[in-house]
Amino acid sequence: CRYSLILAAAIGVVLAANPADILDIPYDQSYAQTGAHALIALALGSVAFALFAIAGTILNGAGHTRSAIGLAAVTLVAAIAGNAIAIPLTEPGEEMLLACALATGGAMLLGAAMGGVLLKKQLGTFVPVLTLIRVALAGGVSIEVGAVLPLHGTLMTVFEAVVIGVCFFVVLVLTRELRLQDLINAARALRGKKETS
Repeated sequence: CRYSLILAAAIGVVLAANPADILDIPYDQSYAQTGAHALIALALGSVAFALFAIAGTILNGAGHTRSAIGLAAVTLVAAIAGNAIAIPLTEPGEEMLLACALATGGAMLLGAAMGGVLLKKQLGTFVPVLTLIRVALAGGVSIEVGAVLPLHGTLMTVFEAVVIGVCFFVVLVLTRELRLQDLINAARALRGKKETS
């Protein structure tokens, strides 16, 4: 769960830090401007989605299938209800995209929180609170770095994404969330994948 949170947050932070320029790479500028705020909500919601999915997988793998199904059902109902409320109340375009992104991201956050509670209750563990704080801190710092970088254009946007990603991991190292043992574990996991493939 901890590694999933860190990797998902790294991707989410890169997307949320400079959404308009990121969207401007594959889409027309008018689409990029319209969807920029929604991308921030969806990018951060995707971090919650990763935790929700991992929690469900762990619960199912540990034999708590009913809990995993219940978790998925509640999250789905929350997403449907949130969007059903948001869509009629908003104007098509940027406002509706943002409202739907917030409803969907909120449902994923609910699912992640419930998944964490279920894992803690049934298996005795979830992501440590200090990890959540350090990842949030690293994300906040990285998004601020992205906000002040005056880089535009396809090549510069890709470069900025790399800078933001590096900044995120540097903050995690400085706060001692990532240590040498984590790199050793990652190398072992990659080596194990190569041997089995």
